[in-house]
Amino acid sequence: MMKNKAMRCVWLVCGLLMLAVTSCKDDLLYTDGEPIPEGETTIIAQVDFRPLVEGLAGKSRTAGDAIKSIQDLCVLLYDTEGNFVEGHSLESISNANPTDGQFYVNEVTRKDGDAPDGGTIAETKTPQANLKLTIPYGRYYIYAVANMGEDFKKAVQAHGKENGAAEEVAKYKTAIATKEGLKSISLTWDVADVAKNSQMFGHFTIVGQENNSELITINKKGMKLHSWIRRAASKVTIAYDGSKLEEGVFIYLKSVTIKDIPQNCCLGQDNPAVPENYQPKDRDEGVKLDLIKNGETIKYYEGDTEPTISDFKETYEARITKGKPLFGSKEQGENAYHPKKLADVHTEITNALYFYENMQGKGKEGTPSDKRQVVANTLNKTEPTYPNGGQENNEAWKDAKPYGTYIEVDAFYVSINDKKVGRGPIKYRFMLGKDVITDYNAERNHHYKLTLKFKGYANDADWHIEYEEPEPGIEVPNPYYISYLYNRTMNLPVKINTGGGTLTSLKAEILTNNWAPYGTLPLAKGGLDYATYYTYSII
Repeated sequence: MMKNKAMRCVWLVCGLLMLAVTSCKDDLLYTDGEPIPEGETTIIAQVDFRPLVEGLAGKSRTAGDAIKSIQDLCVLLYDTEGNFVEGHSLESISNANPTDGQFYVNEVTRKDGDAPDGGTIAETKTPQANLKLTIPYGRYYIYAVANMGEDFKKAVQAHGKENGAAEEVAKYKTAIATKEGLKSISLTWDVADVAKNSQMFGHFTIVGQENNSELITINKKGMKLHSWIRRAASKVTIAYDGSKLEEGVFIYLKSVTIKDIPQNCCLGQDNPAVPENYQPKDRDEGVKLDLIKNGETIKYYEGDTEPTISDFKETYEARITKGKPLFGSKEQGENAYHPKKLADVHTEITNALYFYENMQGKGKEGTPSDKRQVVANTLNKTEPTYPNGGQENNEAWKDAKPYGTYIEVDAFYVSINDKKVGRGPIKYRFMLGKDVITDYNAERNHHYKLTLKFKGYANDADWHIEYEEPEPGIEVPNPYYISYLYNRTMNLPVKINTGGGTLTSLKAEILTNNWAPYGTLPLAKGGLDYATYYTYSII
């Protein structure tokens, strides 16, 4: 009996010891089957610029690489509920060995696979930031934010501390309290210095798990993270091709301007933000947002004075003809020129026009939101479907997308072609998007390579056109070459601009002819009354 009692006491003591041992062991948090220890770890991370993706960027032209550098970099952590945990404003260093809270930048060669959604890259090299950072173990949404400026950096450093910060800093502190607030921060376009519109945003993933969600688990020492960051802005380069012009047609380019660019842009979500429960419909006008009427301009003439009709001659540099059809910009500081091929004016360093993302959805073929001059299913293929679409109150103005961004080319055309004479100022307009028919999504981080292909008599281009001819007036080919052979007739093409009036009669006279065959008799001796008698020999 005593022996059994002693045995029970031994088992009881052993049980207590086992309990004590178990109780002394650290608790581990398990989330989705993965243990998360207490404490913190130092992560190694890379932040890569997404290379610009090919799409179809005083106010003046801007270099093609104007928004291609990291000025400052912040990393922000949010918990599983999307609430701010901590933020880090990192220190930039010049060597390749960053310590905790530091980063350095180097250039990396890119390939097509680096472009999102299988797109084609438009930049061969972009920067890469390498950093080290000590953070607590846990599950987080971790975001990289670049080029937001001093006020944002101060807000990240001061979050959770006493208020009393400057107004702009306090605004950022409020916004970054949640991840949705961070993403919806409203950026404002800097008209005076385009290079300052280089804000970038991206989220971190674990290396090797890049296709997983934004929520990641930090539960091991020395974990490696990676983030692709995208610029909020995009750029557009413009080239011109007159190879399909008729002979005797000349286009004199004056300038190209980007119009109706968004004044504001969301840092980390589509811009403009689509209203809740928004359902696109046929002939949808798009999402309303504030616009800057005139963005940057690239001029194709020297000096500050716009050229006049007397300047438009054979020596004018930006002159496009069938025989010399290609034209476009070079890099900053150099004039535009006639390249050997169009690709030469769609490079990374070509002067470009920049703008914030403007997602205006899609139109519908065969309606005013069809970008083409002659829309689908139109019976008359020779005239514009909406001839008054250049008027702001017309249903087809801006292709029925009043909040979209567009390109406007200002030019002057002259046609001495005997089939269609004419001259006058002309404007060509194109709504930006990912195709030339119905897409109006001018997405961020894209390089839109736009080529205006002139056709026919200069006013038959693929873009929407608005042109004027002097009124009233008479247009004839000048010069007009005729045959001096005997017994020949000729037809002189004449175009009369009535200025809105009605032409009731037309009288044409040959006032004089300063040429006649040698030996022609004077009028008194039975010669021709309009012929001139020359007494000298032609050598």
